[in-house]
Amino acid sequence: MRPTGLLPLCWMAALGACTPLGVWIYEDPAFEVSRVRLDSEQAADSAVVVAMQVWNPNDFEISMARLELRLRLDGQTVGHFERDSVIAVPRSADATTVSLSFVRTSGATRSKMESFRTGTHRFLVEGRAVMKTPIGDRRVRVAHAGDMAFGGTGKGDGAGDPGQPRSGLEVPDRYPGVWRGPEPPPRR
Repeated sequence: MRPTGLLPLCWMAALGACTPLGVWIYEDPAFEVSRVRLDSEQAADSAVVVAMQVWNPNDFEISMARLELRLRLDGQTVGHFERDSVIAVPRSADATTVSLSFVRTSGATRSKMESFRTGTHRFLVEGRAVMKTPIGDRRVRVAHAGDMAFGGTGKGDGAGDPGQPRSGLEVPDRYPGVWRGPEPPPRR
């Protein structure tokens, strides 16, 4: 009689041992736009500022090594952001807020940017981030779209300006809806 039942078990144990543990425990961070500010009085290369919140669902710190993003308002590309810099994203239930100065594209003229100062406009931030983790580098897709209400005519008008309540994208209390992990227990 041949012991054939033990052979498949040995193969499964060997394959399981070869799989890196990080594949099972690492989750990509989540990104969410919390504010867009249009500054027509600043220089042409820093007229669009986007605040993004980054959630790290892992139980270890990670960092962003490179960001490549594009901002579209109502289907028109108005800015891009490319930078190599290390931004720490600690393990935490709270989000890390990052303020990014987008470079205006050549098609984003001053008059076109002025048209985005009032009303509700559809935004899309998309691109990629290179994350440094204890288990190696990961390329993560960044994409967040929604509607934001812009208003006013003063300097620094934009969606999500603090102290100026407007309808638009709500910043979540804890985690964004796009995050795939479990929510922590509510704070008391």
